[in-house]
Amino acid sequence: MVGREQDAAVLRAALRAGRHVLLEGPAGAGKTLLLRHVCRDRRVVEVNATTVFSAGGLVGRTDPGRALVSATSAHRPARAGARPFLPGALVEAMRAGAVLVLDEANRLAPDAFAVLVPAMSEGELTVPGLGQVAAAAGFRVVAVANPQDRIGTGAIPAAFLDGRCGS
Repeated sequence: MVGREQDAAVLRAALRAGRHVLLEGPAGAGKTLLLRHVCRDRRVVEVNATTVFSAGGLVGRTDPGRALVSATSAHRPARAGARPFLPGALVEAMRAGAVLVLDEANRLAPDAFAVLVPAMSEGELTVPGLGQVAAAAGFRVVAVANPQDRIGTGAIPAAFLDGRCGS
């Protein structure tokens, strides 16, 4: 990353220190390119945030068809992959110890932040029907935002920006 070595070093250090990061800058500044460069040796789960992307999209959902199959075949051995819960990006990243990238984070629905904050600050999340999900080592959240874009965006809540969210 020619000309962005210092930015890359700071981002790398923050991730190594167990911190979650907010990258802000105008469109075309190379925020996503910088992030991909720094995380090239890490597992990354990306979310392209929109105002309709809610907590349910981050956490996951129960697949009714799989739930029905699971309930009707209780007397038979479970089939591989037949679990009724389909994990969302947040649960997937937590389980894998991956970097969850929230592109355009200021477009997320308010309830999405309500599930992100405990995952970031406590390293765990309680999911109805699934139970407790603990973050594996390496789990980080990197939010990317363009503060100049005011169309279809909202304010990022103070609790999300709180410096105590992290190890």
